Amino acid sequence: MINFYTIKSNVNLLGVKVQYIASIWKNLSKIERVFCFGGSTALRNIVVLRYDRPMIIETEILLMGTIVFFFAGLTQGLTGFGFGLVAVPILGFIISPKMIAPMVVIYTSFTNLLVLNNAKAHLNIRRIDVLTTTGVLTIPLGTWMISYMTPDHLRLFIGFAVTISAILMSIGIRLKIVRERLASVAVGVVSGILSGSIAIGGPPVILFFSNQEVPREEFRANIAAYFFPISVAANISFYFAGLLTLEIVLYALWFVPALVLGVAIGNKYNNLLSEIIYKRVALIVVFFAGILSILNGAGVL
Repeated sequence: MINFYTIKSNVNLLGVKVQYIASIWKNLSKIERVFCFGGSTALRNIVVLRYDRPMIIETEILLMGTIVFFFAGLTQGLTGFGFGLVAVPILGFIISPKMIAPMVVIYTSFTNLLVLNNAKAHLNIRRIDVLTTTGVLTIPLGTWMISYMTPDHLRLFIGFAVTISAILMSIGIRLKIVRERLASVAVGVVSGILSGSIAIGGPPVILFFSNQEVPREEFRANIAAYFFPISVAANISFYFAGLLTLEIVLYALWFVPALVLGVAIGNKYNNLLSEIIYKRVALIVVFFAGILSILNGAGVL
């Protein structure tokens, strides 16, 4: 026999639950709704990051981030470097700078593997062994620095580092270096500190290889082979410093398709595009991105 009283009670209880869920749903961001729809309340609870500003994926942030990471990936694929230089200063306008370095390092671990797979035949291990060792060893020092800097100070640091790097790479200064392996120690130290702090350890190595007139294909292979272990070491350093968290990994996943597409296109067409023209355009973009990051950190923008 059907118990209509029990059915009515269950319907009323269901109605209360639906109203409760609806009230929660209205207050969730788009990214939280996606994770809730997937059935994970744990993910819903950790998506909003508590840095210096709310970390919620809105349409504007998703669109701008996609464009930035595509262009950064394209630059990496075409030239073998420049991912952090392009991405880091621009990202400072849309997300907390304390998230930027860990996010970029996550990506560079994969982008460098993609580039290395494309150029591995030209790799010169002896040229990067000392460089890599010193770079890995000094990464924790850079991470220690970023742990004690405010968001605005980080934006200023990023802006000045990027702008100065763009200027130096544009000038094309040449120095006669006879003992290359000894010079690699100094270059590795500077690169390691920058990699462990703001994820742009490329400029010292790029300037060094350019100064030594490393052939183009060897240049791409060596840069990728150097930055893969550097990225892994930086990930470990950020994790133990509390800067690399599950929240950041989840946030980073949104932009993987744009990144992979950019690198793939860059790898495919790196021999067709004039390297000189593209480098000039990329450095102009990097220069102005650095200036804007300085103005942002100074509170002008």
